[in-house]
Amino acid sequence: MTQIEINRPRVAGPSLLEDEAVALWRDVAAEIGWPVQPVSMRSLKLDSTRSIAVAKVTGPNAKAVVLKGEFGRFRPDRLARDLEALERARTVLAPCPDLAVPEILWSDPARGVSIQSFVPGDSGRKALAWARFGLGDRSAILRRCGRYAAALHRGGVDQVGGFRPGRFLGRVSERAAKVRQGVLAVPKPRRFLGLCAYLHRAGRRCRSAPAQHCRTHGDFHLLNLIVADDRLTAIDFRSRSQGYGYTDLARFWLNAGEAFDPQDKEALGFAGLPLADLQALEEGYGHRAHEDPVFVFLFAHQMYTEWSKLAGTGGKLRPDQRQQLIRLTARLDALLAAEALE
Repeated sequence: MTQIEINRPRVAGPSLLEDEAVALWRDVAAEIGWPVQPVSMRSLKLDSTRSIAVAKVTGPNAKAVVLKGEFGRFRPDRLARDLEALERARTVLAPCPDLAVPEILWSDPARGVSIQSFVPGDSGRKALAWARFGLGDRSAILRRCGRYAAALHRGGVDQVGGFRPGRFLGRVSERAAKVRQGVLAVPKPRRFLGLCAYLHRAGRRCRSAPAQHCRTHGDFHLLNLIVADDRLTAIDFRSRSQGYGYTDLARFWLNAGEAFDPQDKEALGFAGLPLADLQALEEGYGHRAHEDPVFVFLFAHQMYTEWSKLAGTGGKLRPDQRQQLIRLTARLDALLAAEALE
């Protein structure tokens, strides 16, 4: 985390979002009954693509809160729906004392700002990394993650209907055509086109299959899960409408960085994921999701989404993007190998 000096002047440049967060705190501190100074502010997240800054603010009596600000052009109704989703999740998870969400302490969607309680603990990614060294129970953490997703989905079920892959495949076809024509550059274009073709075949296998349509987290991955000894807390809800519950699980597996990279001689399962990890999450979820053709399709579609984000880089991938591409091609190889055995 980066320490932010609260009384520094606002300046343009790489730290502009931090400066915006400082100015925002000056505006809202009095409204929540906190002094502007003395406080300590540390950056938790800066997303320049979406003009979002998230900071931990520690004030009187060492009490800490999280300030989240959206800047530039944003939609107040979107922020309001995100906060509503968080409150809805609080109600759904009420019967589960070890599954939680942060408390909304103050918000003003019209100004793009919310203040929430600070949740102590490690991110899910860090907790799993510590568990590799025997500092924590990796399977127990993943079972709790599965339980969290299950409780959230089953508490907000709206309907179970026939899956319609066509709503996804139209866009896939359009993008594949642009890649073939050379209009859109993606890393490893032939492999990307192979993934697009796989999606069409997977879509035929799951057309009209039963699929749970419910309220979801919307960005369910290890960096948005905070692990403490007695509870698991999800943050940064983006569930603004109904969706397929399996999308949360697909995002969980594919936005984990090195957390699920196989270790030496480790048994592998679906899509080359560590078998023990897969079994633990699904045990918590209460369902062998990887055996459902709808999940397989949504998993592959999440791969397509992440791969598409690498378009337009001109081949100049950052080290983390290169590693992500290696993981995506490995997942694709595993999916194709499993398909050949069917």
